[in-house]
Amino acid sequence: MIDPGSGKDLAPPRPGAELDAGVADRRDFIQSLFRRAEELTENLLRDNERLRFRVLELETRLGTGPAPAEPTAALTDFLARIEGLEAERDQLLVRYRSAQRDSLDFEERSREIERENNNLANLYVASYQLHSTLDLREITRIIVEILLNFVGARVFAVLLVDERSGALRPLAAEGVERERIPPVPVGAGSIGAVVTTGRALLDGSEATGGAPRRGFELDRPLVVSPLRIGERVVGAIVIWE
Repeated sequence: MIDPGSGKDLAPPRPGAELDAGVADRRDFIQSLFRRAEELTENLLRDNERLRFRVLELETRLGTGPAPAEPTAALTDFLARIEGLEAERDQLLVRYRSAQRDSLDFEERSREIERENNNLANLYVASYQLHSTLDLREITRIIVEILLNFVGARVFAVLLVDERSGALRPLAAEGVERERIPPVPVGAGSIGAVVTTGRALLDGSEATGGAPRRGFELDRPLVVSPLRIGERVVGAIVIWE
């Protein structure tokens, strides 16, 4: 929306920006932890190789002279140092694998948070658009766009109550010609009953193993949702596929 006085865009800010920043900070922290673990592991491996080479050199020198009764103090220190480095390396590897598993879990949770954040943002934008106009044509267009792009409906219709005839008549339809949708008396069938009770209908037969349905079958909608103005039901959204 544009402010007529200032010409500035009054569109609402996108929610979830702070959440995205927090997710990015945690991801950077995990990555820096991995890089540090890799550097420590590489340093330990290099030290290990140098100490092994030194031990081999000392053993070669000791083998050329008289065999000592006990290992020299230097050799004992080198061996102890190698064992300590190997134990430290093993601990780092265990911590690294644990951090890697935690990172995978964190990335999956981050993706879930991003999906939820996108869904909330889409709902926020859709709600804002619906409340930004009172024009019936514009409201109908917004509802159709939401059903197509956000809900993912393929075959549906927007029905409005005709006060003179007391029947629901199609105001817009997608995936089926409007002429194929006959007037539905308020209170008749599953569609008319939703207008009377004000409660939405969700057919879960496919989810529970029922026969899948495709296309338009007037008496077998998958979803019927009432349209309200305040507490008054003025129509219904009917989804067949």
